[in-house]
Amino acid sequence: MSEDSLAQLRERFELHHAPTAQQRTDEVKAHGARIQVVLTNGRTGLRSDEIDAMPQLSLACAQGAGYENLALDHARSRGIVLARPRHHNGPP
Repeated sequence: MSEDSLAQLRERFELHHAPTAQQRTDEVKAHGARIQVVLTNGRTGLRSDEIDAMPQLSLACAQGAGYENLALDHARSRGIVLARPRHHNGPP
């Protein structure tokens, strides 16, 4: 995610940017109880244990063409809305 995009998000939200696996683990452990939205990508995904550590999670957005590596069934069982960008890889 670009620095401009991160800056825009920081203006409106409490942002926890965790681009590495260790940072992600640390952020979920420290702030998971308050996290409501996750932006991720297919490579990083979102695991069931991470979903369980975020009881207020209501939206997971995959910034890519699909939902690779996202625990879809688990997220859906919790009523979490799943989204991805339309035409991410270009116009239809």
